[in-house]
Amino acid sequence: RTSHRSWRRSRRYSSWSSCACYRSRSRSAALKATEEKLDLKDAVMGSDAFFPFRDCVDIAAGHGITAIIQTGGSIRDKEVITAAEEHDITMLFTGMRHFRH
Repeated sequence: RTSHRSWRRSRRYSSWSSCACYRSRSRSAALKATEEKLDLKDAVMGSDAFFPFRDCVDIAAGHGITAIIQTGGSIRDKEVITAAEEHDITMLFTGMRHFRH
């Protein structure tokens, strides 16, 4: 039997490696805001999990997001921080996850 911790770790690296679910969520949120005629310029985006890939930050920047709040803790935090700096997006790390798989 696999422990909860090792199961989460193996799931993280196998199913999240393509980042399709993260890109999809970022685009879905932007699409919904557009449908509702909401202006995302200068909005803040938050997540109860970390951002494992920079493309989610790139998508957010393209829609006018100026700050991101996230837990941090991804092995790719440096890439995500670099993307935020390139887009002049403030990034706040809470260090706390509220949602667990």
